[in-house]
Amino acid sequence: MQPTEVVAVEWDDAHGSITDEVTPMTLAVMHAPCVMVTVGWLLQFDDEGVSIANEREPDGSCRGHTFVPLGMVRSIRSLVKTPLHRRPMIYERTD
Repeated sequence: MQPTEVVAVEWDDAHGSITDEVTPMTLAVMHAPCVMVTVGWLLQFDDEGVSIANEREPDGSCRGHTFVPLGMVRSIRSLVKTPLHRRPMIYERTD
């Protein structure tokens, strides 16, 4: 495998805390996913989700693997500039 495309994956991360006190006011802020952006080499994208790596070695192997299930992915954007300087959208969730 020799990944060649670098992407930015925007995704909804679950979060929690065992030490934060929950009140009606804090729950209004905390009751939502934490939106994350992860950047890396695109390894695989399919109906299960997206796998990216943050390091690529000359032999094609990778390290720093992140897998995000498709239901948590908001968008995947290529970080290659086009002639119009737009970053091509690879995937965008429609709710």
